[in-house]
Amino acid sequence: MRKETVITAAVFLAVGFLAGYIYDSERNWSRQELPASPSGRPASLSAQPGQASGGAAAAEETPGAGEAAPPASGPAAQGNGVEETGAAGQALPPGHPTLAVAGQMKDLEDQASRNPEDPGPPLKLANLFFDQRMFEQAVTWYEHALKLDPKNVNAHTDLGTAYFNLGRSAEALAEYKKSLEIDSTHEPTMYNMIIVNLEGLHDPKAARAAWEKLYRRNPNYAGLAALKDRLGPGVERGVHGHLPRPCARHKGMDKWKLSDVLAILLCVLVLVIQLLVGGSRWGSGPPGLPGD
Repeated sequence: MRKETVITAAVFLAVGFLAGYIYDSERNWSRQELPASPSGRPASLSAQPGQASGGAAAAEETPGAGEAAPPASGPAAQGNGVEETGAAGQALPPGHPTLAVAGQMKDLEDQASRNPEDPGPPLKLANLFFDQRMFEQAVTWYEHALKLDPKNVNAHTDLGTAYFNLGRSAEALAEYKKSLEIDSTHEPTMYNMIIVNLEGLHDPKAARAAWEKLYRRNPNYAGLAALKDRLGPGVERGVHGHLPRPCARHKGMDKWKLSDVLAILLCVLVLVIQLLVGGSRWGSGPPGLPGD
């Protein structure tokens, strides 16, 4: 065994014993000073499709929500519990559209009734319901509009996004596929497929494939770079056709021998044993204090 190996082993042994001593001292101090946690488990948050991590991703991050048409007269009111006085002087119930928006809806319904073969009014009405986050009604009118105009890419995409906001991810994906059958380069739909596969169907492999497809078409598409971080390193392989080049190996490693590696592993083992022994010594804690 070489001189360098002996020195390395000695250093690791010293570090191991020092770490064990510090661990023992810190554990003893913390048991005397820190109170027990009032809760036995941490709080957790979860999001379902149609909440922040679901519906907002496909409906809000996607430019134009699949390029949906805006309301006929100015931006849509949100109608999310904002109190507005009705005809009888009473506040509207939460989730009810404002009187102005409700008037637009009624007018579009009348237009759809007067012109049953015109897909325009049903589509505008569907967009209006979508903007109010009234997705059940939006689905009904998108489906009606698509019966009259089955090749409308935006309508298929917006219907898919409405499905997604209702937690119906498989149906959303089916609508997006219909959109791409009509226009294989429709970028909002390509983006939404990433979101639905990732957030709704929890299929990272399909999400990566959708990401790579959009990246090849438009690497600067809004939001694409942020999704890359969530999809992980597997994206790089699909885009470039091979794994990233490995980092250069440190030249000093050429001189290492098996005996050197074994000596270092032995030192690490001693360090682990020292930490475990230190933990068992204080596992029960001083008298009168709670344990782990």
